[in-house]
Order: sequence, then structure tokens, then C-alpha cells
Amino acid sequence: MVAVMTAAAVPQSVAALERSRTKAAARHLAARIALARMEAVKRGVYVALRFEGAGTAMSLSTIVDGNGNGVRTRDIQRGIDRRIDSRIRLFEQFPGVRYESVRIGSSSLLSVSPLGTATPGTLYIRGRDGTRMGVRVLGATGRTRLLQYDARLRTWLPV
Repeated sequence: MVAVMTAAAVPQSVAALERSRTKAAARHLAARIALARMEAVKRGVYVALRFEGAGTAMSLSTIVDGNGNGVRTRDIQRGIDRRIDSRIRLFEQFPGVRYESVRIGSSSLLSVSPLGTATPGTLYIRGRDGTRMGVRVLGATGRTRLLQYDARLRTWLPV
């Protein structure tokens, strides 16, 4: 009887763990954006989150403007705009979670101004179990909203 109950409970526990891990990754990304916003306001310069690579290989790093013209890819390559933290991969901190897509315009930079405004866009992630989360960045305020995809309703719902 105990074996049967355990066999029934284990898959549900694993599924709950996967959903929890995906939500934690979304919260982590929202916190990184908030931290970039605070750094931009504190330093009085543009700060950007740079996304490089794709899927599980995609990394995220924080870049600070070095010459007063905003964070630009060309300035990063020249060493003018510099990284202020180490690159992190979401998959390494949250096993089984990967970026599904990053939609922040035509750039790979999510930029935050010294006034706290940001590049609007949405970061989409997916867990191993298929759980989909979105971190939406509101441009005018630089704040974030967490969304979760409901497959039954085929819509994104606020978390």
C-alpha cells in the first residue's frame, strides 16, 4: 500500500518541483532587471543586461555605460562599456530551465536609463516540464511583471 501511494506521489512531486524551479528562474530574472535599474539610478549612467547565445547556452551579464552615450554593442567590443559582473547562464542556476526567446527589440541589450526607464520587452523561459513564464519589462517605469502561460486558455496570465 505504501509503495503504491509513493509511486503515485513521486511524479506529482517532481512536476511541482519543476514548476517551482521555472517560477524561481523568472523571479531571478525580474530581480536582475530591478538590480540593473537600481545601478543605473545610483551611478547616473545607462546600465544594460546583455543576452548572448541561445537556449541553454544563453548567458546574461550586466554592462555599464563608459562614455555617456548609452550601452552600445560597438562600445562593449571596444572595452568602453564594460561588464560589472560575471556572465551567468540560467540553466546552470536553475537546471532544466532555458530561455525560450528574448524579445527586447532588435538588440540583445535590455537597457535601463539613469531615470529608471527601460527598453520594453519580454523574456520568455521554459522549464523541463513545459511550464512557460514571461518576464515583461515596462518601458516607462522599468518595472517588471511576471506572466505564466496557461495552455488550456491559450493565454498569458499574471502571476
